[in-house]
Amino acid sequence: NMTVGRSLINAGQSNGRYAEERSFVSRAAATEYVYGTGLSGDGFSFDYTLPFATEVEVGYYDVNTSVGSWIGFEDGQNLLNIRVSHSLDISDSQSLSIGVNNVINNAKESQIKESRIMAVDATYTHGDSLTLETEYYSVQHDNQGTSKEDSGVAKQETQSGGYVSAVYSINDSYDVGARYSMFGGFGDAGTISEDSTQMTLMGARKITDSATLRLEYNNTDIRGTETTSVTAQFVFAIGS
Repeated sequence: NMTVGRSLINAGQSNGRYAEERSFVSRAAATEYVYGTGLSGDGFSFDYTLPFATEVEVGYYDVNTSVGSWIGFEDGQNLLNIRVSHSLDISDSQSLSIGVNNVINNAKESQIKESRIMAVDATYTHGDSLTLETEYYSVQHDNQGTSKEDSGVAKQETQSGGYVSAVYSINDSYDVGARYSMFGGFGDAGTISEDSTQMTLMGARKITDSATLRLEYNNTDIRGTETTSVTAQFVFAIGS
């Protein structure tokens, strides 16, 4: 299958989800750090299903928006996304899916920098009642995020982070969930050398098949600055 046009880029299992497809109100702190509020682009993607439920997807895009990512995506940059995923039925009620992703972000020709994001994700489901999910990122920063060794030669920095989450459906109307996210610091000194963490609790009430009310609590520590927030979200989806 081939898709052409503007879309959220299917990088990892979480970036390509719209609000109505997410279990939580917000994106995990590590996901937002890496991909921003939703990494998207104009381009094309090609996916092919191999035997044994393995899928390969390759996409090439021009980034079309500044999405608030710390990695440095900018308008007009070209981006190559490669994803391999595999789904496995453990039993009649249990399933496991695993994915590996590589995002290569090349800047405009006038700039000399490149970022790479390697990601591994896994999702376990038990019927309609329990979903366990994790995603791990390893980010190689461009030369804006370099430090210098004793020789004075610049080197690229590697930063890692990710999240784990659990969502439990009490019944057809109520869901509860918890998520922990972290991303490490990088650099020889300064505020970016500190780790950041986030703890999230969520409750959701399904009002109708197309309407859901969510309430979310977040405690976030971004490089030593702690914030607490409570957010309510009403999602109404039209169409299938």
